[in-house]
Amino acid sequence: MKILLCLLVTSVPAFSAIPRPLAGPVRDLRKEIDFERIGEFHLGPTGAMGWMHVSRNSMTREARQILVTKVEPGCPAEGVLQEGDLILGIREAPFSEDPRRSLGRAIIEAESEKGGGLLELIRWRQVEGENPRRGKEEKVVVRLPVLGTFSETTPYECQKSIRILDQALARLLDQKDWGRFGDKALALLATGEKKYHPLVRDYLHQAKFAKPDLEISLDDGGLVCWGYGYHNLLLTEYFLATGDEYVLPAIREYAVKISMGQSSAGTWGHGFAWKVTNGGEIHGRLRGYGALNQAGLPCFLSLILSKKCGIEHPEIDAAIARASEFFECFVGHGSIGYGFHRPSLEIHANGSNGMSGNGKNGIAAVAFRLLGNDKATHFFSRLTASLSNTMEYGHSGNSYSYFWDVLGANCGGPKLATAFLKEIDWYHALTRKPDGRFVYQALGGIYGKGLLDPTAAQVLIASMPRRTLFLTGKEMGEKPLLNKQEISETIGAGKWRLADPVSMNTEELFSHLDCWSPMGREWLAKHLGTKEGNHTPRLMKLLKSEKAEARAGACSALGYQGEKAGAAVGLLAKSLTDEPIVAIPASYALARISKPAAKVMPEILRAVLDRREGGEMRPIHQAMAFGLGYNPGRVAPLYFDGLLPGLAEEGNPLEGVDRKLLHPALAKLLKDPSGRTRGGAAYAFTHFTREDLAAMAQEVYDAITKPAPHYRMFSDDARQHAL
Repeated sequence: MKILLCLLVTSVPAFSAIPRPLAGPVRDLRKEIDFERIGEFHLGPTGAMGWMHVSRNSMTREARQILVTKVEPGCPAEGVLQEGDLILGIREAPFSEDPRRSLGRAIIEAESEKGGGLLELIRWRQVEGENPRRGKEEKVVVRLPVLGTFSETTPYECQKSIRILDQALARLLDQKDWGRFGDKALALLATGEKKYHPLVRDYLHQAKFAKPDLEISLDDGGLVCWGYGYHNLLLTEYFLATGDEYVLPAIREYAVKISMGQSSAGTWGHGFAWKVTNGGEIHGRLRGYGALNQAGLPCFLSLILSKKCGIEHPEIDAAIARASEFFECFVGHGSIGYGFHRPSLEIHANGSNGMSGNGKNGIAAVAFRLLGNDKATHFFSRLTASLSNTMEYGHSGNSYSYFWDVLGANCGGPKLATAFLKEIDWYHALTRKPDGRFVYQALGGIYGKGLLDPTAAQVLIASMPRRTLFLTGKEMGEKPLLNKQEISETIGAGKWRLADPVSMNTEELFSHLDCWSPMGREWLAKHLGTKEGNHTPRLMKLLKSEKAEARAGACSALGYQGEKAGAAVGLLAKSLTDEPIVAIPASYALARISKPAAKVMPEILRAVLDRREGGEMRPIHQAMAFGLGYNPGRVAPLYFDGLLPGLAEEGNPLEGVDRKLLHPALAKLLKDPSGRTRGGAAYAFTHFTREDLAAMAQEVYDAITKPAPHYRMFSDDARQHAL
């Protein structure tokens, strides 16, 4: 029975509109609702749906009211809420933060034994026939089933997690759809309950992608990597769980052909590095805009699992080695980007809000754990757990984040997974429907649709304690990679993105600039840039710290000081020869400082010549090229000009630059495998004299006629500058 308590009629002051030119103002929904609204939000096991203000790239943080848009028949909210109602708060308190977080956590509390299933809301309902709009505010109660309390170690030793698992399993078994990539089968295997094996067996024995006579072409094809990677993950986990040799031929075909279809950089795209694109050869360039790590990482992980199935082939070993080298380039530097991109600091991807890596860091954590690479596992599991505040954003939707990130955090140890889950418990509460299934939540109707089943994802998460699959912790050592302090610092690093810089003083910002997280350091540096005063002397002192993270934080912070940090350019130039985690932000800082950095151009060019990097990715060379010639007039801006474009505002930026340094430095960067690195260096072409052109005629010609092997998305930059 649903309970309705009408206790008190009060008036709540209207919330002041916060001007958001791109998103529109935060409207007081008690006064108006007749305007265009995009998207709806699930309101968890209440069975209601609602709309609230979505700021551009800031989610629902500024909203303070929820407009009820739908109430499912027979759900707990029926009879208590109806379309057009407003939810203004919880119990006696109006919303004072993101309403979704408040409501999600109120649901969790209500479902506990102590909460007794009573979800107390402040409801506003319009008085019919009143114009202008007027309504009545009341306290009401939605009665929810009591599921219990999450344990302090959830999902480990947690009865509520088990109940949620049982409900989700029941819904999975009811649905006929096995998921685009066989997600349902993977979830059933994760339970460790052998009674589900015949169901999965029947599904796979009928599936075309699992047939023993499967043949995969390397000559030409479409967007195959998405399916190949996930299908092989399922087949390998199935074989390792059941021993059913029926799927071994398909696993071998996937493993060998995925390996042969890999680019020379260790990446995959939507499809393979097709032979038709590469003169009949394998391991050439990827077609279209090149690498796509969202599709490539499952391919990489599936190769590791294929070897555990006993599949051996020289191509598989070589492909794992190449992919490991590529993805290790992100360790210590940032999030795994879209493709052959620089390590992402999240801060500028997708506007003010960033992306969490969209599940990619989580997959990498699982892959490197299976390879026994503790350093990479430590970084990626930690990075994943620190980015809960950006999980809702993702190219093609956020279902990858909610499928993979908890599994990735779990690789750092159960306590890290628990700490991470506590940060996103409100989201899971809101996406859990009354019948126990989970649903995909698009962010206000944008950023694509989910491709992975959220109910299957929750079964995998709740099954982690069973360690049945390699994805959920099978053969994971008992000793966690992170200690208690590291876990606390991991979660803390993720909070800097949402921190209010006005509320933080300078001392607080300085005290955390040595943050372990490259994203954390970047946000702290950005916030420090808003503070008045001359911080350059103190940052220069920090730049001499024995701790690499402190030096890296100082570099980032000096960059956000802009031209005010001109006195530091000498130290920053020296930092270009420091450890990689310092050299990269030093390069960006010199570009941000701009004109005062012109005097250290010789040191910058010498650093380019002296710096040695192996492999294909070369993030330091990429950062140096960005720092020199990045022009933000293209997609995915960094919000700063490279040094040369900045200097070009006042004349030829190459005037007075030593050609004995300039020409060989440019020649080196123009041979880099990355199209973006070449493009940054080639910016100098636009300011060449006739003498420069004569001296570098071969390099200019090559820039026009020889596309970069990688980063195809922007490989035309060098060609355009050369022309």
